[in-house]
Amino acid sequence: MLSPWLNMDWIGTLLSFGFVTFMLIALQWGGNERPWSDPVVIVFLVLSGVLMVAFVAWEHRLGSRALVPIDMMLRKNVFASSFSALFGHLCFVIFTYYLPLLYQVRGHSATRSGVDIIPFMISGVVSSMVAGGVASETGWAWPFLVFAPLLAAVGFGLFFEVSQNTSSSHIAGLQILVGIGLGCVVQLPIVVAQAEYVNEEHLVPQVTSLATFIQIIGSSAGLAIAGAVFAASLESRLDTLPSLSPSQIGAVRSSVEAIFSLPDPQKQEASGAYVAAIQRVWLIGVPSAALAAMVALIITRKRIRKVEGH
Repeated sequence: MLSPWLNMDWIGTLLSFGFVTFMLIALQWGGNERPWSDPVVIVFLVLSGVLMVAFVAWEHRLGSRALVPIDMMLRKNVFASSFSALFGHLCFVIFTYYLPLLYQVRGHSATRSGVDIIPFMISGVVSSMVAGGVASETGWAWPFLVFAPLLAAVGFGLFFEVSQNTSSSHIAGLQILVGIGLGCVVQLPIVVAQAEYVNEEHLVPQVTSLATFIQIIGSSAGLAIAGAVFAASLESRLDTLPSLSPSQIGAVRSSVEAIFSLPDPQKQEASGAYVAAIQRVWLIGVPSAALAAMVALIITRKRIRKVEGH
């Protein structure tokens, strides 16, 4: 009864948990709650690196019994599709978190801002279905993973120009552009990774778990990095507004709703600071989406074969 549990890679599990936890805490604190030069942040980053090296060494030693077999990770299609998904999900989680915030800065309620991002959600779902369907029928997946993220990179770049006065229709059009680009890297990379083991179906669950794990790291890292960039940018811009008192700055920094309790001139300045901070977040999406496309170039130019039942 206990043998399956005893045979699990517990050391690898603890090492992976450790390096991911230290990395995310450091990214969350750095430039936000603590400066990047803070000893605690530096120590956490160092510990994350050390534990990651130890994790890779341990997994290499365990071979086929490892939590993440190194030979599986080093297969070109698995490596490329997994890290394409990592950067794609990093962009996806940033966009789904900060796009509604942009609408709230423009005066929309939290409920309405959820409705406002429907163009992005619909275009993402449709592009994911189309890419998955075409790849399933034709066997060609790599073109979607190479070219679609470039559309997202362009969309993130164009979002940098969005201000309080940009029309809603213009923002909706940019949402569709980003949605089409990111929709293709939500599920398709997992299909590519699974197809690598079409002749070894007993390994499909393991490679699926590996790709999903890397996706989760991308999502978590995306929120942590974007949160640090946003908080640092917002704080620096609010501190340059002499018209706001320290108590008002503290309230605005804590909640976007505090903006609308300010007099009109101060309201415009505070909302401008929020928009400028969100613009810095969009800049993260440009290189991240481009990296998703670049990594996908490693994928072999051959048709993938469908894994039955997956």
